[in-house]
Amino acid sequence: MHITEQELRAIPAPAATATWNPIPHHEIFDQVKSACDEIGIGIVSSRFDSNKTGANVFVTHQLDLGTGSRRKPERYPELGWRNSIDKKLSLGFTSGLTVIVCSNLVFSGQWVDFRKHYHNLDTDTIKVMAVTGISEVIQQTMKLGKWHNNMKEHKRDRQHADHLFMEFLRNGIVSSRQILDLSNAYDEEKDRYGESLYTIFNCATQCFRELALPTVSERSAQLNKVIELDMDMYEAA
Repeated sequence: MHITEQELRAIPAPAATATWNPIPHHEIFDQVKSACDEIGIGIVSSRFDSNKTGANVFVTHQLDLGTGSRRKPERYPELGWRNSIDKKLSLGFTSGLTVIVCSNLVFSGQWVDFRKHYHNLDTDTIKVMAVTGISEVIQQTMKLGKWHNNMKEHKRDRQHADHLFMEFLRNGIVSSRQILDLSNAYDEEKDRYGESLYTIFNCATQCFRELALPTVSERSAQLNKVIELDMDMYEAA
C-alpha cells in the first residue's frame, strides 16, 4: 500500500541483536538524500509503498541529473530500494532508466545490489550503495544520450521504416493492432527528427505508454536489439 514520507518516518525499528541490525526505513531515505546532495542530483519525486505492518517498504525515486536542458525528459532515471525490519528481505538498491520495486518482490533495474542485515551493516555502507547506484545511472544516461545521437545520424527512409515496423511485429515489440499507430506516428516524428533511425525508434516507444513496467522493460530490450542489428548491418555494408 502507498504511504507518505511522514508515515515512513513513523515506522519504528526493533532493537538490534548481536548478529542482526535492522535499519530504520527513514535512515535509508536520509542516506539517499545525503548522497544526492553530495553528488548534486535532485530528487524529482518519491514513491513509498509498504506491506500492511510497515515492516517491509519499497521505494522509488525519480532523479534529476541536472543536464541543463530546458526540455523536460519523457522519463527520469530512477533509484529504487527496499528494506525490511522483520528479517523477510535483504536491503536492496537498484538504479536505471526504468526500475521496478514492488511488494510482490519484483526488484529489477540496470544495476542491483543487496546487503543482508548483519551487525556490520551501517549508514556508511548504505550511503556507499546509494552513491554507487546514482553513479551507475549517470553513466547509463550518458551512454543512452550518445546512442540516441547515433540513431539520429543514421538516415532511414519511409520504405525502411515500414520494413522495421514489420520486424517489430515479428519480434513481439508491437502488436498487429499497433502497426497503424506506428505508421501514424511516423509523420509526426519525422517532422521533429527527419528520416532517421531515431524517428523509427520513437514510433515504437510511443506504443509502450500504456503498458505495465515489466512489459515495457522486456519490449524495450527487444527493440534495442533490433535497432542495434540494423545499425550494425548498415555500418558493415
